[in-house]
Amino acid sequence: MHTEDEEEDLEFDALLEKFSEAAENDFEGFYMDSEDLFDIISYFVDEFYIDQAEEGFKAAFKLFPDNPFFMLLHSKLLVMKGLHLEAEKELNSIEKRYPDLPEVYVEKVLMAQLTHKDVDAVRLLNKAISLKYELPEAHALLAMEFLQNSDVDRAFSHILTAESQDKYTLVNLEMLIFASFTSFKSKDLLSFLTRLSDEYPMHEEVWRLLGMTYFTLGQNQDALNAFQFQYSLNPDNLHILFNMADCYYRMNDFEHALKQYQEFKRANLYPVDVMIGRCHYRMNEYDQALQDFINADPTDPLYIFRFEGIIKVCRAMDNLPMARNILRDLWKKESETPVLLALAPRLLSLLHPVKDQQEIFDIFERLFYMDQSEYEFFRLVLQLTYHHGTQEAIHSSIDLVNYFQDSVINDTFIQYCQGVFFMELGWYDKGTFHLEKAFSAMNQDEFEDFFYMSGNPFLLPQVCELAERYSLQIPGNLEDVIDLFEEEDELSEDFFFDSPNY
Repeated sequence: MHTEDEEEDLEFDALLEKFSEAAENDFEGFYMDSEDLFDIISYFVDEFYIDQAEEGFKAAFKLFPDNPFFMLLHSKLLVMKGLHLEAEKELNSIEKRYPDLPEVYVEKVLMAQLTHKDVDAVRLLNKAISLKYELPEAHALLAMEFLQNSDVDRAFSHILTAESQDKYTLVNLEMLIFASFTSFKSKDLLSFLTRLSDEYPMHEEVWRLLGMTYFTLGQNQDALNAFQFQYSLNPDNLHILFNMADCYYRMNDFEHALKQYQEFKRANLYPVDVMIGRCHYRMNEYDQALQDFINADPTDPLYIFRFEGIIKVCRAMDNLPMARNILRDLWKKESETPVLLALAPRLLSLLHPVKDQQEIFDIFERLFYMDQSEYEFFRLVLQLTYHHGTQEAIHSSIDLVNYFQDSVINDTFIQYCQGVFFMELGWYDKGTFHLEKAFSAMNQDEFEDFFYMSGNPFLLPQVCELAERYSLQIPGNLEDVIDLFEEEDELSEDFFFDSPNY
């Protein structure tokens, strides 16, 4: 006997099969209830199945041409495709045709948030609620608007209303909070979440949100306390182990962090070898850390950070030649483009610009023919040159640029690199010749892209003066340039805590 959820899954699978068969026949003689068809298209949109969603709308607009809910869903698809202007026009058209449709005002607020457009969100959401009070998403969004304005009482009132209308409100609250986290005052957000924890003391999601918020604010002990209470509510949710491990790691309690990461790994949710290696490294257990990094599972979300870990361990062991040999071997074995792009700067940083010149050329040749942009390729060339910071490195880079000159589509990259390298050598006439060719081909936006390749050339007065002659404004801060060779001591900024799918 199937459970109720299993029965619903089987029914939905049958609907998907019916839809797929109809699509193969170009929907000839096809009919489906509007709610069922809406559920199918929503599924495609949620799963980012663009082509199938487009087919769904083809059928929907044929069967239900005046159904505004399909129009609203179509505007979401346009947003997914990056067609924000078209989506906004569609929403305005829906509002004009169906001014009493409350959901359109909710979608307009969401669109404004996505495109950073100023709208009177409170007015739009209040209008939606006046048309249909039981609209939990509108109440939740309104709660966030009041929270941004430090009106914690009204924010709390609206989130309670939203929760009473939809039991998944608190589960979905994470997306609303962290989508605009910096727009809230820390004390207001913590006050809001603490009141929620008092109102729903046994609701696991509230404690996870509180823990995530404390953690993001750097209040690691408070975050750990929240996660530990969450775990007491649901010891079967092993994802919490990872979050607790992160807290211990940030608190420099590497022994407890290691135990939690190892317990999480034994749960087989996904591998965390790199974090286990980092713990061993911070505990000065270098041999074990090295093995953790070398043997890291490719499905580890932090897999590409293992190369940096290998270098750190070998440096601590005063044996960088061993790191170079390990990375050389990995360079031969790795095949995935994103992994190779992460490995390349680490290996290049250990090679000598003259003694290992041919090996450097071989690495760049492999990179050049990968699926990546020329911009990223020349950014690596520039940053490697400045990473070494020697005259011989500049000469080697000139040879490298000349080697690829005939194969590059955008000649501006060549002219720019040659220009700044000649300037660095003090060959100002040759440098000026190439930079004039580069700067004359750039508009301001393109010029800023070149600045962010590597800000170092703009420390040269000659480069700055030449740019100004071409009315190109130099961006303000070199710290905004992302350094491909920088080593991080902490967790990846994209991996603060584990967020399981519910």
